[in-house]
Amino acid sequence: MKTLFHRARGAILHGAAGAMLLGATALTGVVAQTAPAAAQAARTLCKIDLNSRQKGWIAPEILFLRDGARVMVVDGIVLMNNDEQPVEAKIADERADRVTYTWEVRSKDIGGRIVRMKYRATRFKQDGAVSVSALPLGYANSFTARGRCDAIQ
Repeated sequence: MKTLFHRARGAILHGAAGAMLLGATALTGVVAQTAPAAAQAARTLCKIDLNSRQKGWIAPEILFLRDGARVMVVDGIVLMNNDEQPVEAKIADERADRVTYTWEVRSKDIGGRIVRMKYRATRFKQDGAVSVSALPLGYANSFTARGRCDAIQ
């Protein structure tokens, strides 16, 4: 079965390099400009440890903005593929010790075909550990990474 990794990795690594390496200040600045109501939400910045296989598919920094049941996601991949706008995430599961968010991003592979990436992030509340997965729908592979999240002002 075909894998998205082989088809699009080069294009995304080169095209997304600048967009993916946004710092926390840049991410929150984008939020303030593009979604003023979300700028007042609780902010959690997750820094993800990536190896060469995940680069281009999972962003090194992911910002979650939560206002009650509404959650927005901002990262370099989202901004690059969504007209520099955050995307809304769903709360897939929330328990006393963890919360899981899911969201989708549409992008293009190296051949110009539309690819839907389904993301899932589970953040453990006590220690801030996070696990992120990216699944290219219609392809045989997936990508996972771990990191740490902190609340930011």
